[in-house]
Amino acid sequence: MEIQNAAQEFVRAVAAGDQETLRSLLAEDVTLRLFTWEGDGAHRPRTFVIEALAAVSASWISRSLDLYTVAASGQTAAVQFRTQAREGLLAVDQNGGAFLDFVEGRVGTVDLYLSRPMPAAERATILTASMTPAEREAVIESLTHRWDMRESFPANSRFSRTRNCTRHWTDIAHPGSNQVIHVRWSAGEADEKIEETVAWFRQRGLGFQWSIGPYDQPRDLGDRLLRHGFLRAGDQALMLRFGIAELDDIPVNSEIEVVDLQARPDLWEASLQITATAFHWPPQQTENARDGWFEDLKSARIRSVMALLDGAPVADGHLYLQGGVAYLGGAATLPAHRARKIYSTLLRRRLERARDEGYQVAMLHAEPMSRRVVSRFGFETVAMYDVYGWMEPMDPEVIRRLVVDD
Repeated sequence: MEIQNAAQEFVRAVAAGDQETLRSLLAEDVTLRLFTWEGDGAHRPRTFVIEALAAVSASWISRSLDLYTVAASGQTAAVQFRTQAREGLLAVDQNGGAFLDFVEGRVGTVDLYLSRPMPAAERATILTASMTPAEREAVIESLTHRWDMRESFPANSRFSRTRNCTRHWTDIAHPGSNQVIHVRWSAGEADEKIEETVAWFRQRGLGFQWSIGPYDQPRDLGDRLLRHGFLRAGDQALMLRFGIAELDDIPVNSEIEVVDLQARPDLWEASLQITATAFHWPPQQTENARDGWFEDLKSARIRSVMALLDGAPVADGHLYLQGGVAYLGGAATLPAHRARKIYSTLLRRRLERARDEGYQVAMLHAEPMSRRVVSRFGFETVAMYDVYGWMEPMDPEVIRRLVVDD
């Protein structure tokens, strides 16, 4: 078997727990050197190696394996991969690399590297509309980690994540361009960590927003931010609709022409400007977002639509089919054209597209203005997020406009 193909088969067999294939690929005296975030280990010969590989993959979710770079040189091959595992009812991502040395056509040495598992939404299945309360609770928590940086990463920005804190930042000072989320600190360390975070952004001359949800710790984190000089901007709701087979409850405006933005690059700039206007982006934020915005509109993973009224762009919206749900993101209507069923028209068209592709659960993050609309159409609030802002010097009007509530 070609070295490169054998390397891929090795990783697939580990993920599937296929001991028969592993026995055919591994030399009898094979050595496994295992390097993980928990520690290192080594196993030899084949019987012990297969046992160790079975333990490694025991919690991996079926069908979750993604193979990336596969390379071979002489008798050595390397495979970069990602899989998902279970931690209770929740899913976690684990990135890995396997480096294989072959001897007489079989694997003689395996160096297997596994990163620390990180919370993620499950990718292997599409969520069903009917699930138990416990399953719903797990799904809601996992969907807070729906974003996948392997699928997309915005241009002109940076990102860091641990299990205790996530930061996303740019070179734009406006707090709407920089964010802190997913914080899990002890009560004893929280104030010191807040001070460190503020100092980190201050050193870079950046304002930022901080979103606090039901899974963040400590529970009084919002009150602590206020004591450290933050201002509360408002809130967002995580909302889900379980079941999108019937959509007649969502009204449409027959005067609106809905076009597929992927087929209309001449409208991409208008799409960016509509969103920038609706969400109060300053000019620097709009300029910084342009490259990434156009990249997304080219992407096959996103279905984006625009509403035209008498041929003029008045609204747009996006549909992301990932994490097992139909995520409705970035819907925006120009202020002069609101209250004309344009928002609901784009909502229904995107849900119809998701339904046609087999999705059953829809999700969105709704600020107060859009929340008042979608709550009438079967979307239920399952989690609330408080948004706080910090900048130097503090401008309450800028902070207030981080959350849209016109």
